[in-house]
Amino acid sequence: REVIRPDYNHVIHPDYSTVLTILHQLYQQVCERPGKIAVDIETRAGHIACIGLAWTDREALCIPLMCVERKDGYWPVEQEAQITYALYQLLTHKNCEVIGQNFSYDAQYIYRHWHFIPNLKRDTMLAQHTLFSNLQKGLDFLSSMYCEHHLYWKDDGKEWDAKTGEDQLWRYNCEDAVRTFEVDDGQQAAVDAMRLREVHDFQQ
Repeated sequence: REVIRPDYNHVIHPDYSTVLTILHQLYQQVCERPGKIAVDIETRAGHIACIGLAWTDREALCIPLMCVERKDGYWPVEQEAQITYALYQLLTHKNCEVIGQNFSYDAQYIYRHWHFIPNLKRDTMLAQHTLFSNLQKGLDFLSSMYCEHHLYWKDDGKEWDAKTGEDQLWRYNCEDAVRTFEVDDGQQAAVDAMRLREVHDFQQ
């Protein structure tokens, strides 16, 4: 059958105003009530190349930081400082429920370079261990289990190099984020259905 791809809204080439507007809107939302945001970073040469945030299973923003076309970075230093501060405000807010996949990796980089630790609520890799400890725990496998419209995408990031342009990497970053968001939805329903809430929450 023909694969019908959902209508994703991935912002991959944002300008400064767009980034701050989205981060401000998300911040205002978590100030009013708890809400989850899936977070994923891509790294290169020991640095954060970009960070992706998904606030639904269809909508995501990739914030580039490194850029092969701009040796000093994607943003002027003053703008990057403002974006980093906005990320800090959002991701450490008590109502911001950060969802990640193997997030100890991401958290190490975020703490090392930005000196804060996001308010992690759940890690999808740990949730999978609680549910099916004998099965694979990579995001591609989790997507095949829990996402309604699974389509393998992981090679888009593995095969990226500077010659292909960074749009591919930034789309991949958004894809990781929305998949993580949707996987979490499926896992949490399964945790309750299998009566594993106490075990799951202890593991998290």
